Amino acid sequence: RGQLDLQIAQKFIKAKLQVIAGVTNLLEDRLIIYQDLNGNKKFDEPLSVTSEMGHSGFYKSGIDNTIINIKSQQKFFVRVSYLF
Repeated sequence: RGQLDLQIAQKFIKAKLQVIAGVTNLLEDRLIIYQDLNGNKKFDEPLSVTSEMGHSGFYKSGIDNTIINIKSQQKFFVRVSYLF
């Protein structure tokens, strides 16, 4: 998973006060954990199932079994510290 974080820091008052601002997950890349059912070592198309007349679990389409598919969000932060 490609994740890029960016952070900027600046010191003030004879290097006793420090302000840090940043953002995490700048690229907003998805995290996909899957079972490679056809063995080609890449994610092709998610396996999907459907329900008919109250019964669930019928194969509809797809190639790879998706276990986890998460789109994490960007997080912005500001941190202030002071040395006594």
